[in-house]
Amino acid sequence: MIAFFREKRGRASELQSILLSLVEPTQSKPGNSSYILYTHENDPHCLMFDEIWLNRKAFEEHLQKPYIQLLLKRIEHQVAEPPRIEAYRKVPI
Repeated sequence: MIAFFREKRGRASELQSILLSLVEPTQSKPGNSSYILYTHENDPHCLMFDEIWLNRKAFEEHLQKPYIQLLLKRIEHQVAEPPRIEAYRKVPI
């Protein structure tokens, strides 16, 4: 899964702080292999989570966690647009 966030100008440190607070509890969950926050090289207002889950069920369980359920409310004043989540699958060799 890839989750994109665009911060409002001047809110980068606030948004980054909120998003970074999700890393530890998410990485400790069964079914999560990787949960890394990135900032775009050429656009510091764009942040992205690269998420690797064991399966779709593990991801859907993640979405039900209280700290994820509250996320949109917590970031509503820091984002310029709603987050965008895209699903990708590994291409078999």
